[in-house]
Amino acid sequence: MMTVKHIDNSGEEFVYPTTHVNFIPAAIKPPASSVSASVWRYAEDGRAYEIDNGSVYVMNEHGRTVARYMLSANAPQ
Repeated sequence: MMTVKHIDNSGEEFVYPTTHVNFIPAAIKPPASSVSASVWRYAEDGRAYEIDNGSVYVMNEHGRTVARYMLSANAPQ
């Protein structure tokens, strides 16, 4: 099990358990999409949740950051 920490554009922080994550760069998203890059996190029950703003940090089971994504130009760091 991994953990996702999301800091949204307002600075509010969220921490979620996740089984895995998927990063989708803006370059491969459909042209009609109003959002640039996004990260999808997956709950234990298989449901997927999209994160499309702010900063996202992915930690492994030992608490080490294994990935980080700055999704917005004004993403908190």
